[in-house]
Amino acid sequence: MTIPNKLPHLLIIILIIFISSAAMAQGVLRQMLCGNHDMVVRNLENKYKETLVGIGVVTSNQFLELWVSRDDTRSFTLVLVKPGNIGCVLESGEGWEFLDLMLGSPT
Repeated sequence: MTIPNKLPHLLIIILIIFISSAAMAQGVLRQMLCGNHDMVVRNLENKYKETLVGIGVVTSNQFLELWVSRDDTRSFTLVLVKPGNIGCVLESGEGWEFLDLMLGSPT
């Protein structure tokens, strides 16, 4: 019979379609997490009670912000700030821990 021989190929095709659909859905979700930086900040401050605790340069015209709440959830959000006052939420989560690191002074 030839039908059982085609079954593994059919399962592979279904798996590829499923993975592709999930990847496309994640891409759409990522695009929806960008908006006016001022509105993103207001949302982080008002809804999640997060405050800006760190910032770093990514490229000459983009930088990364770290927002953290000091409540019991210790929620955190990483925001990429792009030209045109665009803020994109890259990641968020809970349970942020601050580490006491001694940074050496430059010589």
